[in-house]
Amino acid sequence: DLMAYFAGYGFNKSHSAAYALIAYQTAYLKANYPTEFMACLISLEATHAEKMAFYLQEAKDMGLRIESPHINTSDVNFSAKKDSILFGLHGIKNVGLASIEDIIAQRKSKGPYKDLLDFCKRVDLRTSNKRVIENLIYAGAFDGLTGSRAQKFNELSTIIEKAISYKRDKATGQMGLFSVAHVVDNVDEGYAFTPCPPWSNRETLEREKEVLGFYVSAHPLANYDKFIRWFNPLPIGPILKGIQENPNTQEFNVTICGLLKSKKEIVTKKGDRMAFIQIEDLEHSAEIV
Repeated sequence: DLMAYFAGYGFNKSHSAAYALIAYQTAYLKANYPTEFMACLISLEATHAEKMAFYLQEAKDMGLRIESPHINTSDVNFSAKKDSILFGLHGIKNVGLASIEDIIAQRKSKGPYKDLLDFCKRVDLRTSNKRVIENLIYAGAFDGLTGSRAQKFNELSTIIEKAISYKRDKATGQMGLFSVAHVVDNVDEGYAFTPCPPWSNRETLEREKEVLGFYVSAHPLANYDKFIRWFNPLPIGPILKGIQENPNTQEFNVTICGLLKSKKEIVTKKGDRMAFIQIEDLEHSAEIV
């Protein structure tokens, strides 16, 4: 009876040995191939925003740089480079696999995209619809092409209309005289954007965080660097390292400065108010009670 009861929750030794082997293998990969390991781990959680953001922060804490997605170089999954991880297109909110596969197929067959109009002319606008393209703009995936994020967002409807008109004319063989001349001379002047004020740094980062779940191109705290230096705060990373190396330390005073990520308030058994906050600086994050 005891053995039958134990079988309901107990691991046998062979099971434990198998888990130990996997734990050893993954620890070895993380220690010796950290970029590849983290790129793969983040890719596996690309459709789970919270877990993906957690592992992106883990990679950052390990000293790896996270590069913004790029429409001409990013793959479906996150890619490992020397000391950095290139953001995968699948990690962008509401950008589906069918859309990504079409984008990459067009890129492979006809070369890099020249501008946003060229992109809209080539991809299937049924899978890469306006919302998908807007999220790609928010994520910074088109930053390597002409025009600011604000210009691309403001003129997206016009660009899509031009692309649809181009596809319709091409399908019916009704290309205009000047279009034919461009094809013959192999000249593509590209799309000319109308000048407009760029988004503020705050707006840019908020929209980026909305679709990526993570600040990639910059950090909001960078705007306040001059003011933060007045307080001469300690970075969070060395403090955490000091606590790990000296776990018996009872109390010490430090000044830190960071961005409030989350706050949870509770009432203790004694009736006292208590809060847990998550704070991050430019490099690391920590929980504060």
